[in-house]
Amino acid sequence: MWGLLYKGKKLFNPYRHFGQPTLWPRGYPLGSVGENITQEYELSHWKTPSIQQGIVNGDPDMDAIFRLTRKHTHSRLNVTFDDRAPPAIVPAGVFSPFNSQNTLFLYDALWALLIPSTTTVRVCDIWRGYWAQRLLWEMGGNLGFLPPNAFQKRNSHSYLSDAKDENDLYYQTERLVDFLSKWRCSLNKTFFDCMAELSTAMVQENFWREQDARLTYLWIQDLKALGYKEPKRIPLGLLKKGAMFQKQSNLPYQTDLTDQHFNVTFWAAEQTPPMIYSTVKASPAFTPQLGEIISYCGHQLVETSKIPATNPNLLLIVVFNTPYYQNLRFLETMYGTHFPNIVYCGINKDLFYAYSKPLRKPLSFIELDTSEGWFGHQCLILAMKLQFRVDGYLYIGDDVLLNPWNIHVSPLNSLWVYQSRIVKQSEPLHWDRLEDPKVGLKAYQAALRALKLVDRKRYTSFTKMLSKNSGHNDGFFIGASDIVYVPQRYKGDFLYYMEHFSKFNLYLEIIFPTVLRGIEILKNVYEMPGTYFMDGNLNQTEKYFDEKGLFLHTVKLSKFVPSPEGKKFFCEKFFPLILYG
Repeated sequence: MWGLLYKGKKLFNPYRHFGQPTLWPRGYPLGSVGENITQEYELSHWKTPSIQQGIVNGDPDMDAIFRLTRKHTHSRLNVTFDDRAPPAIVPAGVFSPFNSQNTLFLYDALWALLIPSTTTVRVCDIWRGYWAQRLLWEMGGNLGFLPPNAFQKRNSHSYLSDAKDENDLYYQTERLVDFLSKWRCSLNKTFFDCMAELSTAMVQENFWREQDARLTYLWIQDLKALGYKEPKRIPLGLLKKGAMFQKQSNLPYQTDLTDQHFNVTFWAAEQTPPMIYSTVKASPAFTPQLGEIISYCGHQLVETSKIPATNPNLLLIVVFNTPYYQNLRFLETMYGTHFPNIVYCGINKDLFYAYSKPLRKPLSFIELDTSEGWFGHQCLILAMKLQFRVDGYLYIGDDVLLNPWNIHVSPLNSLWVYQSRIVKQSEPLHWDRLEDPKVGLKAYQAALRALKLVDRKRYTSFTKMLSKNSGHNDGFFIGASDIVYVPQRYKGDFLYYMEHFSKFNLYLEIIFPTVLRGIEILKNVYEMPGTYFMDGNLNQTEKYFDEKGLFLHTVKLSKFVPSPEGKKFFCEKFFPLILYG
């Protein structure tokens, strides 16, 4: 699967990953709760996690120390996590507690269902989880956490009794993590040998008793008797980064995203934490973005009697052709109220961090060289592969002025395109990008030939659809591609063709218009109302702005925002529409 692999060291807090940075799961080392843990990840194609735990909304699994200090004794918690956030994969070398609730074990991790019997009930599944993670490292396996897919209610009971039963979690977890990190299984041992050996070592270190080592031995014998296939041993010392990676194709492509690893900074949409005794209620209408609007325009825009516009469940992807990250603050101000989840994409992660660090909320970022926008579509491909749980993906350039108040009345189940031009392979236009053999017509033709070889059925479907939509057997499309929308239901087909053509370095303004019109008949595709102006006068925004359209391009925020004309436009026209529709 494509996914985010955590790049931190030693420990991973899944509650922080899903938008609750002040919470921690039962069994997380207390001495590490306050540590400033990284939000850096690596996006690539990994082995699907053998053990997958879904996060739980409502009253999730937290220890008695949390419940005694952060909730009313007889009230139920109603904790929420960011249910759009992508899954997280925990690599070898990093530990994270997981329990026996809402957890999926794939076949190659069936052995990990065993739970020790000589610890307290509040410790047994957590100790099992740490034990199992260490053994996963001996088979090249991973642990994964998924966004919330369940809601839990718990009865009120004695949390002091829980605290007594959790004593080992408070005082022994750090020692357990340290022991497991250092433990090694002999290279000549099989996986089951290592499993038995580690269980015995757990006894010797007083984490559980002899009966559990015996239980492990009997469990292994039962698995063998039932014909369970023992996992192949991949000793930790021999496990390379590439062992987690699954290569897909041997075709001589120029660029293959599948072979690459991408740096990603990820922050979930932060959720309201549980608070005890506090009577202060955060207004759902007040956001960091609203504070920025007030700072820019003053309080006259804020009308408490009005209801903010509704927000569709979309992921916004903002691509920087050049790293002009000075505009991040204003981009967040414009779009943060409508899009809880935004991913930025561009080069130079350090420069991005320098400009994003002072902002009121942390930002998510994909580091990718788009060759000054020529291959900006790869940002959309990678953003889709983050696996956000959303209904659609909206891609814009950083110099596009988006009108979010018109999104919810647009057909969110359709592909969105901008007007484009039909081109015939036999009679190509005289356009420098099309004539460039590296990114133009020759690259497109090479990609078509390869598609016919690797998947004739998809090739036939794609070329037939292009013929219908272009009116020519050899027709394809070119056009402006600074804004694109893809609903979730098209994600599979869209990704397949976009990845295929990307391997041949096809230029942005060829690949977007052609792929979008190669997977759906034009009558079902929405042509976006919007305006391009290229007259060179960057202060003409107000002249070309249409509040009924979806976008305006080109708008250079760095020049327009500080100007008197810009402030008048945003405060009198744009932000009132942003706030209230």
